Amino acid sequence: MREPLRRSEPIPLADFVTRAFQRHGWSSAAAEREVVEAWNSILPPEWRAHCRPLRFRGGRLTVAVDSATLMEELRSFHAASLLRLLQEALRLRASRLSVQVRRLDFRVA
Repeated sequence: MREPLRRSEPIPLADFVTRAFQRHGWSSAAAEREVVEAWNSILPPEWRAHCRPLRFRGGRLTVAVDSATLMEELRSFHAASLLRLLQEALRLRASRLSVQVRRLDFRVA
């Protein structure tokens, strides 16, 4: 029986985690897709034409908004409730991914 190959140098942790995620289909693209779908499911229809997710990294969803007035309204009055709704939608989705959004950021596009 052959002995497994051994590396002479350690593998960086980031490379190991990336390979494990890819092997199990847990890529960051899959997580971002999951978050965007959940966001679109909870966003009220009157805001859908004015808001679009830009990126999801490190538990933070950045959303582009087409007006400064709407951005301030979302940030000041609706961010907490939108975050709760988004977290709940992600929990209810039948997915292998365990994605958590911890913060919403709004930017004028």
